[in-house]
Amino acid sequence: GLNSSNTDVCHFVKPLSVGVIITTSMLLEEFKQKYILSDGQVLSLACDFSQRQVQIQLNVRKWTGKKPEPCILDILFNGVTELDLLDNFDVSSYSDVVFVKTDEGDYYTSFDPFGNSGKPSENDNFVIKSLEVVFFDGEEGVKLN
Repeated sequence: GLNSSNTDVCHFVKPLSVGVIITTSMLLEEFKQKYILSDGQVLSLACDFSQRQVQIQLNVRKWTGKKPEPCILDILFNGVTELDLLDNFDVSSYSDVVFVKTDEGDYYTSFDPFGNSGKPSENDNFVIKSLEVVFFDGEEGVKLN
């Protein structure tokens, strides 16, 4: 059977089932200037199919002044329309990421993009498409616009 004595368990800032309080919003471009998502590490992934939510916890960097500092970032994808992941779980780090708002107004994220164009591709892997994105750097939820 499974041994559940592992004490090194990753805990989300906000469980998926808890109501999210959003106090501020940020443009996607501002988010991408403050947080360095490339060369990061996926710590955990949780899905709630009934709520159409995916939450991912990342070890990334953020600008806090003159140099980037390590940061644990929780990203909650609401109104998920697609989750496409094929992984053998041999490595949790990634180098490139595509994170864009499409012409239709939804969000497209890939943590394993095909090539390095910075644009969505049908050959991308680890893709999350959603209607809304909220991120947590601490307790406060910030909605992307």
